[in-house]
Amino acid sequence: MSRSGRRSRWGLAGCSGDDQAGDDGESNGGTDNNADGASGNGNGNGGSDSSGGSDGSDGSSVRVCQDLGSDYRRFEPGERPFAYTCDYPDVFGDQSEATPRFDENAQGLFIVTLGPNSQDGVFLQLNLQQFGRGTTQDQAIFSETWEELTQTEFNGEAVTASLFTETARSKTFWGTYLPYEVDGRTLYFETRFTLQMSPEDEEVSYECLDFMEETAIHMTESLEPIRTRPV
Repeated sequence: MSRSGRRSRWGLAGCSGDDQAGDDGESNGGTDNNADGASGNGNGNGGSDSSGGSDGSDGSSVRVCQDLGSDYRRFEPGERPFAYTCDYPDVFGDQSEATPRFDENAQGLFIVTLGPNSQDGVFLQLNLQQFGRGTTQDQAIFSETWEELTQTEFNGEAVTASLFTETARSKTFWGTYLPYEVDGRTLYFETRFTLQMSPEDEEVSYECLDFMEETAIHMTESLEPIRTRPV
């Protein structure tokens, strides 16, 4: 479902599972990811709180946001603990060869950053996460503070992605539960994405969040399985 079919959160539009689905919580999958109302499987600290600033030019920030959806490349996990592949914005460039492991909360992390010394000094970061602990279908739900983003098909099953946005910080969180067959039954594994940037002007933030949401939809609809389960 596209933005036009959902309630607007910021004039345009505005995850977590296991046995605590639907409760408020916190998940840090890289840079200070405190998504209001997300129920969490745990805190995976995969990075630091970065705040590379804009150069103060509204136009430069918007141009970088527009670049998000201009072209994509394929995320290739390699030895990373992910059981899916998807598109990600070409603006981030090549993937790192680093191989993040699952942390103590059974959470896999991959983080790619376009730092403050890059084009026009605008900071961008994308986090990909997948939990290695599955849950049942009735527990695979998100807090009511998250809104439906889009639907796609994964492993032959229709899945719904949900979205939460921090307008003031130009940060979007979206995620879904991906189904995998485990020991003769279907379990659902939380898969989450975080995209943020650093424009300081509020009006620029609104414009950028629009492009960020379109990127979220594209990435979600490009999801494909590459392994039988995320462990």
